[in-house]
Amino acid sequence: MIVGDEAGRTLVREAASGLAMSIEERADASMGDLRGVRLAVVCGLGRASDLAEMRARGDDVVVVAALRGTDAALLAGSSVDDFVSLDAPAREIAARLGFAAARAAASHAAEIEGVRLTEVADVVDDLIAISSADGRRNLFLSAAFETITGTPREPVLDDPAHYLGLVHPDDHSLLREAHMQRHQPHEYRYRIIRADGQTRWLHTRAFPTAREGGAPTRVITVTRDVTARKSAEDDAEAQRRLIEGVTSALTTLLAAASPSESIDRALAILGPAALVDRVYIARHHRDDADELRVAVRHEWVSEETTPSLGTDVGGERPALPEARPLLAMLERGQTVELVRSELPPAMRERLDPSGVRSMLVVPIVADGACWGHVGFVDCHAERRWDATARATLEATAAAVGSTIMRERAMEALAEQLHRVRSLFESAANPALTARDQLDRLLEVGVRLHRVRSLFESAANPALTARDQLDRLLEVGVRLLGVDVAAVLRIRPEDTETCEATHVHPATTPMQPGERVPLTRDLWEISIAENRPMAVADAVGTRYEDAPAHRDRGFRSFLGAPLWVRGHAWGGLAFLGMERHPQAFRDTDLDLARLVASGVSHLLEQIEAQEERAALELRFRETQKLESLGLLAGGIAHDFNNMLMGIMGHAAVATRAASEEAAIVRESLEQITAITQRAAGLTRQLLAYAGRDRVRIQPMSLSGLVREMSELLAVVLPKDARLENQLPVDLPAVLGDSAQLQQVVMNLITNASDALAGGAGVITLRAWVIDADALPAAGRFVAEDTRVERYAVLEVNDTGRGMGPETLEHVFEPFFTTKGPGRGLGLAAVLGIVRSHHGALDVESTPDVGTTFRLFLPIADHAPEPAHAKPESPAGRRLAVRVLVVDDTDQVRKTVERVLTMHGAEVLTARDGVEAVEVVERERERVDVVVLDLTMPRMDGAKAHERIREIVPGLPILLMSGYAEGEQVEHVLSQPRTRFLAKPFDMAELLRALRELLAE
Repeated sequence: MIVGDEAGRTLVREAASGLAMSIEERADASMGDLRGVRLAVVCGLGRASDLAEMRARGDDVVVVAALRGTDAALLAGSSVDDFVSLDAPAREIAARLGFAAARAAASHAAEIEGVRLTEVADVVDDLIAISSADGRRNLFLSAAFETITGTPREPVLDDPAHYLGLVHPDDHSLLREAHMQRHQPHEYRYRIIRADGQTRWLHTRAFPTAREGGAPTRVITVTRDVTARKSAEDDAEAQRRLIEGVTSALTTLLAAASPSESIDRALAILGPAALVDRVYIARHHRDDADELRVAVRHEWVSEETTPSLGTDVGGERPALPEARPLLAMLERGQTVELVRSELPPAMRERLDPSGVRSMLVVPIVADGACWGHVGFVDCHAERRWDATARATLEATAAAVGSTIMRERAMEALAEQLHRVRSLFESAANPALTARDQLDRLLEVGVRLHRVRSLFESAANPALTARDQLDRLLEVGVRLLGVDVAAVLRIRPEDTETCEATHVHPATTPMQPGERVPLTRDLWEISIAENRPMAVADAVGTRYEDAPAHRDRGFRSFLGAPLWVRGHAWGGLAFLGMERHPQAFRDTDLDLARLVASGVSHLLEQIEAQEERAALELRFRETQKLESLGLLAGGIAHDFNNMLMGIMGHAAVATRAASEEAAIVRESLEQITAITQRAAGLTRQLLAYAGRDRVRIQPMSLSGLVREMSELLAVVLPKDARLENQLPVDLPAVLGDSAQLQQVVMNLITNASDALAGGAGVITLRAWVIDADALPAAGRFVAEDTRVERYAVLEVNDTGRGMGPETLEHVFEPFFTTKGPGRGLGLAAVLGIVRSHHGALDVESTPDVGTTFRLFLPIADHAPEPAHAKPESPAGRRLAVRVLVVDDTDQVRKTVERVLTMHGAEVLTARDGVEAVEVVERERERVDVVVLDLTMPRMDGAKAHERIREIVPGLPILLMSGYAEGEQVEHVLSQPRTRFLAKPFDMAELLRALRELLAE
């Protein structure tokens, strides 16, 4: 703009005619006229006072004074940016004006870049910092610095060394090393101590910048709070170490020849794996006076821990009065967790010399009773053991109990040898005739040989546990002179029959897995009194009519109870087809008890090996699913927040754009469509992770498939046929209609792809089964034991099928055999099935086809009829006062702007604490709250509870990009509360608010 007298304006205009600038002329100009002008040329001295005022108000304009003669001296010290002499040639005037225009353009570009950097940096959760190349000056710190550290950023902007005071002392050297690497890209992880005393883990990535071919000029760092991720990594590592340690300890217990030595070695492995300072095993029992007595039998301590609990290892002493309630709980089979701060003073005083901060005490059960306990002691922290760690350590205690039973069996064997030795000594009795002594001596030799054979067969380490069990049954048959030895699994619910799990010889009519007659009253006595029971001849006794004699022909019987992991498991039966030559003697009963003890030990080994294999498989799958689930949840949370901002700004810009700007409107509509597709991807990620919100209610599975019939037909190949054989009277199931539609669509799409575009048949079937009929060998089996019946949806195709290798990976995310663009469908199906407490099974044969079976819990009542809701008028203004609460700036600003455009008065808060403060201050002036669930300091669920205490019945609309499942359901169960999953369209937000306010 050129301002001033006509003559001056003419000279400036003619000189600037060759310059690429738009020129506007005015004789005079006010402050308002200069708004948006980047270069103002003022002709004449009379405008000096206006220039001074303009500079005082800080208007963003480059001012050039165009003067004659010596007038420039009169403006010395004013706020003018440059001078042009009107007495100079036109070429010189044009050059001065060109320099001034370039200066104005550079100033404007710098301002735009600064604003853009601030806007971008202050709306993301990461801390963005820009420092000089030498690290002595901070040029920029984003607002996230205050959120992450809890301290103002001005001191660190002035002096970067001030930041070191926030860093954990143990990590100072790490930051110094990072400073030495500042001229090359690098990243590092360290701890800070916030102003509130919290320790947080941060991850920083550094990127130096430089002029082309020159030395670095600046360093840009991006820092993220990774405390939650670090905690998850630590928990996963601790769980991995514990599983590996328990596996190694169990192997040691089962494989060692000496039980006592194996326990000591197992404790040395288990202690470091459980991250404790002391592990000990104590025996406690009641003496003849019914007084509890305790003795420490085994102990391991870390290098820095004093073995104070083990100063009297092996010695027995009366239980202390303060410990008796604890021991009584252990006698009842309960695992006890102790934390020092929660203990009575007397027990704290007793444990403090040992440095005990927390302890997990697990009972050891042997022969159906509590033998003692295993104690896991932490001397550094008051900790809690999660359910997985408790279950793992309880399994270890059961293995210790098995080893103790094994030791008892060896003691029983020694007792048997002592009896044989006594018998041998009695053979030399001079009161007997020589013939009687010879007969007695031969009997001793036979029994000694038999007992030795029994011991060698049961303890042969070259054989598997199952082979040892078969060999042990064979020796028992030979020792006792019977026809059959059978291991019987007897459950409490068995009344007439029980299961024969192992049988010798294999040629007997009784086969493993067969249900065989059960003489229950005989077994009840044997198990209750824990002693063998014998019937030498069933004829003439009350057992003559028993099925075992009547139907199977067994005439003689000798049975001993089997105890596995301290519980009555079943019985070991020795059966003869003929009458036993004589009544069973005490030595026969002892041999039966000894064989039963060995069988119990081998059964425990077999079960432990099977459980260990299952535990390892489950741990690998759980570790994989949990890590990917954590990844999916984290991506979805951040991604949905970003999408929320994009969708909101696109909606605002679309509404604000003029009707003529059709191209702008079309582009913004494309942005909205793309973000909606991206939102669909995050929903699939959440479904795979099992973290998507599920609206479980009774629904018709048959009706759902019928409603999808037209949609299903679209995905089928041209020559394929879909046969819907679902019965119309199929009971209602418990499920989320939208998610189950996704499951059915993914299974049909998968079956359609298996047909490879050719002819084939896809068949849908459904039926109902009881919970105990779930496939035991199924890949994914429901864990909700409360469900009694399931509906089975079967999707069968006649396609190309899959081999075992492909089938092993079919549910892994992004695994596909169908080319690019696929891979999340079946992974998402698995996540949905888990969230529905259902089960999933798959069978496939190459070139034959594939069958998926989906198991869903049956509902206890029919679905309610759907009622159509009247549409809310879209154009009605929101004449209400809304409190918007979200820790993400772009989401909060977007929602605020949308609601303001529709007539609402908006208050904002950055977290739950601020939201509660606003509601306390405003009280009845807040009409509705829009509340995010995932926030620092106080999350949405707690804020919801506090707000309702202050203003009961206040409408609250919850929103989240990462549905928390039970947390959401608990809050939503309260009246006048609704939920929107991020990202949502602004129309959804307005509709939800209107419906909530109308309730």
